[in-house]
Amino acid sequence: MGRYSSGSPELGSVSPGARSSSSPGRMSCVCSVCGKRYKHRSCLHKHLWEHHDAWETCLKYNLTKHQQVQMMEAAQVLVDMMGVKAG
Repeated sequence: MGRYSSGSPELGSVSPGARSSSSPGRMSCVCSVCGKRYKHRSCLHKHLWEHHDAWETCLKYNLTKHQQVQMMEAAQVLVDMMGVKAG
């Protein structure tokens, strides 16, 4: 299973999947890494953080999923501001 090595999860990796059988005419968003389906693109965007290498670090703390995603997003902003290249 592929993982994101660095940076924020890319919405470019969102592959709009087949139409959901529960609500015809409505598109679902599919994670290109694990295949999970979401009705809302924003939910998929939050889910993509789980495939980031640093996600395991967030799990060490007693945080809600929302707080974990916020931590990852804040860390990415700091990395972007400092111009640090991962690799």
